[in-house]
Amino acid sequence: MGPDLKRGKLIQKCLRAYDILRKNATDMVWVEAVHDLEAAKLRVKELASGSDEEYVIFDQRTRKIVANGSSLRPRL
Repeated sequence: MGPDLKRGKLIQKCLRAYDILRKNATDMVWVEAVHDLEAAKLRVKELASGSDEEYVIFDQRTRKIVANGSSLRPRL
């Protein structure tokens, strides 16, 4: 593997791959980007703990929502 390929893979790993979005009445609003899914889940829990707003986690690589507020809330 050449240096350019190694550097490209390193850059891909460093990119923030998950967007956190807040749902409102008409659309979703970008909040921030996070580097991995577990970090994104923790951040959404922090954001949602003090509000009634719903958040989703969007995977930039697959272009799909991978978690939403209801899947992140603890089940009673």
